[in-house]
Amino acid sequence: MAIIERTYGKETDSVINEVLISSDSHVIEPAGLWQKQLPKEFQDRAPDFGGQRPNDTPGGAQDKNKRVSEMAADGVSAEVLYPTHGLKCLSLDDRELEAACCRVYNDWLIDYCSAAPERLVGIAMLSMYDIDGAVNELERCRKAGMRGSVIWQVPPPELPFSSSHYDKFWATSQELEMPVNLHILSGHGYPNPFLWPRRYRNWHDCGAQ
Repeated sequence: MAIIERTYGKETDSVINEVLISSDSHVIEPAGLWQKQLPKEFQDRAPDFGGQRPNDTPGGAQDKNKRVSEMAADGVSAEVLYPTHGLKCLSLDDRELEAACCRVYNDWLIDYCSAAPERLVGIAMLSMYDIDGAVNELERCRKAGMRGSVIWQVPPPELPFSSSHYDKFWATSQELEMPVNLHILSGHGYPNPFLWPRRYRNWHDCGAQ
């Protein structure tokens, strides 16, 4: 089963008398996103993540306008959106590159959610190495309409969640009412994505899960 398998119901005029919210939906970032959008100083290190994976069905995970139509057909009121390829960016050992990759993803997601900002709930992806930088990016994304953040599920050993390193971020998240999310397949408990065989770099090997 693909990680983003959907039902794709037929369009209907029937009234649905309940609110259905998907709390863990995903986007599929376009091929070449980071290679094209990272600042010049990072181009030689740009990840080659992105694009449709073998088991993905073309549609709303990649196209914001198609997604709204699919939600209407499925009777889904809103979706909370997480990265797919972007989660691998939270495993990078290069601190500056990781933060830059997060900004590129967030810019792309902000535009994606603009198709229906009241229904597409964007979750900003944040690098936690530089907490001041993370707070600034959180504030920027909040102003742009994002509703929360996703950070590494497994921090590096030197930055455990129990440390005071995160205190300013926790406080700002609470002040801005931006819930913090941890998502599987992100962080330093997984192989370095740059060391994966090339055939696995463009998708998470999750088909059997």
